[in-house]
Amino acid sequence: MLGLVAYSNTLHAPFQWDEETYIQGSPVVKDLGYFVDTERAKGLELYGALKSRYIGYLSFALNYAVGGVGLYVVCVVPAVLAMKTKENAFTLPIVIALFEFVFFVGAFKRRALRLVPLLLTLPIIPLTLAGLEKPVGEAIEAIAPATRGYEDLSRGDYFFTELRVIVTYLRLLFLPVG
Repeated sequence: MLGLVAYSNTLHAPFQWDEETYIQGSPVVKDLGYFVDTERAKGLELYGALKSRYIGYLSFALNYAVGGVGLYVVCVVPAVLAMKTKENAFTLPIVIALFEFVFFVGAFKRRALRLVPLLLTLPIIPLTLAGLEKPVGEAIEAIAPATRGYEDLSRGDYFFTELRVIVTYLRLLFLPVG
């Protein structure tokens, strides 16, 4: 609620689509040489942005070098590392796919194909939790306890409890009281 109040004076401002200027049209993104010698970019309009957002622009430039603007290949390695670090990173490929289809335009098939490498990271966490390093038989046996919430509850009871929890979280999202 406090965040809404803090940003309420900006809600009337138009949304700024600046990716064409700062990413797609940027010579910095198209030439990795600017990252070896940032002084080369001194005369460019984006020089200040390059100095203050070096890592962000480097990720765009690496992405461009691999396959052009908009390819998500460079996202795969950080996604894998994140998934091996924290389980909630499982949502990363899903959220990126949602952003792709909600905020960007273009041929559906082409955009979907670009997301395939990222979506192929989805099994990492379930396979890790199931014990990928174990023999197949032990890994399969490990899946049952990993998918059971609590030993005291049946799977059906646990499922319906989780549904109520989700409804509560959604309610709290819109009405943060109680």
